Amino acid sequence: MNPGPNERLRRLAAALRDRDGFTLPVVLFAMIVMSAVAVGMLKNALDEGRASSSMLESVAGFYAAEAGLDDVMTGWPDDLVDSLEPFDSVDVASKALEDGSSYRATIRRIDNGGQKMYLLTSRGTGAHARAGQRELSMVLTEGAGAFPKQAAIVVRGGMELGDDDRGWGPGCGWGCRNNGLPWVIGDDTPPSQWDPAQCDDDPMEDIAAILVDDTTNVDTHPENDGYHGAPSPASESIDDPVVQDTEIDDETFTQFGDIDRETLISSADHVLPAWDGCEACPEKRTTYPTLNPDGTCNTSDPYNWGSPDPSHPCFDYHPIIHVPDGAYIRGMAPDGTCGYGQAIVIANGPLKLGHHQCQNANTAYQFAGIAIVKGCVELLYWTRFYGTAYVDDDMSESSHSDCDISGDFEGNGVIGNMNTLYNFSSCAVDKAFLGSGVGASILPLKARSYVEELL
Repeated sequence: MNPGPNERLRRLAAALRDRDGFTLPVVLFAMIVMSAVAVGMLKNALDEGRASSSMLESVAGFYAAEAGLDDVMTGWPDDLVDSLEPFDSVDVASKALEDGSSYRATIRRIDNGGQKMYLLTSRGTGAHARAGQRELSMVLTEGAGAFPKQAAIVVRGGMELGDDDRGWGPGCGWGCRNNGLPWVIGDDTPPSQWDPAQCDDDPMEDIAAILVDDTTNVDTHPENDGYHGAPSPASESIDDPVVQDTEIDDETFTQFGDIDRETLISSADHVLPAWDGCEACPEKRTTYPTLNPDGTCNTSDPYNWGSPDPSHPCFDYHPIIHVPDGAYIRGMAPDGTCGYGQAIVIANGPLKLGHHQCQNANTAYQFAGIAIVKGCVELLYWTRFYGTAYVDDDMSESSHSDCDISGDFEGNGVIGNMNTLYNFSSCAVDKAFLGSGVGASILPLKARSYVEELL
């Protein structure tokens, strides 16, 4: 039965009454959803800001921790560390840096009583209240100590003083030992370009000029006595004793105190290309200090071997140079001055130092440091060598059959001509060894020595 008009109106009115209050809940629900979305977006933005700030603070903490490692390594606290028993630890440094970050460093001895080993830990903290932290650590062991100081030259095999076979004189070159200048000196003397204040006031004594396996291998060419200003007898060219040491062997030229030749090679700052015998070599094959555009020492230049000038940025730079197959350091800088080097040089084959235009005591090429050579060392034209040279007459690791590459000299071993000088210098040895880093009182281990922890 169909409802009548009145009934339909009644039912419609009832339906409308049932919808009272529907709009308000919908609006409230929509507002709640939008508020939740807004709160989520705001929280996400805050989280991203905090994450960014935390990252910046974490980076600041990393650099602060790194500064702590560098500071402790540079000024290793021997007095504090020497008293540590195995597994003891000590706080060694804490410092607030200029940007407000800071670090705290501790050292813990981690050996069982044998070779001393240490764990150096530096915790860096950023500048703000909720700053990030980073912790860096290094495993360290005792360093190589001192480089041995036995003579101006330690040599096995031939040693020629002045024989360059040029035909100027009975058997010695023009200018051979002229002016009576000694060529090999055992007296402990600092390099001529250095301020004596750089060195110990107490020089070493009883140092041999030449320490050799067989003194009959040292040829002073007595046939040249008195020729062209040479002293007579020619033995005056050697100042201090020529000492024979029959115990000179392979180890003499491979083990130097607590450090060996291969470790020095693996620590080299630069490896020089092989010398092809070129006499007209590019002028960059000299050594003299070079700078970066910002005025700092250019340690990436393989021919920058430091500076003798205390005010120069390269004054404290003492590189280790590996010469796998001979090198000729010509000694003439692009500006026309004679070159300079302070380094540890490990060479296979001939090592020639000098330049024909550096021919007086004021402009001579000068080297200060340590040379470890399999083959020969040859000094040219007034070149001054201060320090110590270990020269093994062994060319087996070089492509050159002997040292007579340029046709100027005969034989292997140690050679010099025209007022060249080998002079023992404990100061030059120590500065080269310690300045290179390998002679530091403490050294990082090469394996697993660097650990970073995000705190």
